Amino acid sequence: DPKSMGPDKDRNITIQGRTYTFSLGIDGIALSPTLNYVYYSSVGSKQLWQIPTWVLRDKDSDFSGNVRLVGSKKSNADGIMFGHRGLYYGALGLNAVFKWDIEMDILSQGVSEGEVTLVTDTPVAQNWESMQWPDGFAFGNPDIENLYFITNRAHLYHAGILDFSGGQGPNFRIFRLPVNDSSYLTSPQHHFPHIGIIG
Repeated sequence: DPKSMGPDKDRNITIQGRTYTFSLGIDGIALSPTLNYVYYSSVGSKQLWQIPTWVLRDKDSDFSGNVRLVGSKKSNADGIMFGHRGLYYGALGLNAVFKWDIEMDILSQGVSEGEVTLVTDTPVAQNWESMQWPDGFAFGNPDIENLYFITNRAHLYHAGILDFSGGQGPNFRIFRLPVNDSSYLTSPQHHFPHIGIIG
C-alpha cells in the first residue's frame, strides 16, 4: 500500500535546531504481543499503520484493503518495538523515547486491538544532547524489564556532517532504561485486554 509505506508531509525532521529531510520508507516494524497485528511506520512520516498478520501469511490477500491507519505519533521514528504493555519508539525530533500505551487506549475507547486509535503516547526518556536519533530497541536478559536502545546521530551522518574525530562527543551510545515491561517474546506476566473479535 504506497500511501502507508512512504514519506509524507512530515518528512522534514528538526533536530537540535536544524531541519533534515528524510524521504525514507518503512523502517519501524513491530509485532504486537497478541501476534495478531504488525505495526509499521516510515521514517519520513509520523503515521503508524496496522495490518493483520493473517493477511501477511496469505500471499493472495488484499494488503491495501486491510491496512489501517492507527494514528500519528508525536514524532517521526526509526526503530519501534512492542513490549507486553505498549509500543516503544524513538521520537527523532524530540530526542526521546516514547511509549504508546495501547492497553490504556483499548480500555478507554472500549474497542478491540483492530479498532484502537493511537492517543496515549508519552515520553519515557528524553535528553536533547545524548539521545539524538534513538534506535535499535531490545529488551535485556536476565534483566528483562529494562529496555535497551542505541543513539547514533544518524541525521548528521545522512547530512554528511557527522564528526568522526570525537570533538563533539560520542556519536554512539547504549542506554538501559527501566520500563517495568518485557518483550512480547517472554512469558507474559500480563497482556493488554482483548475486547471484541479480532480478525
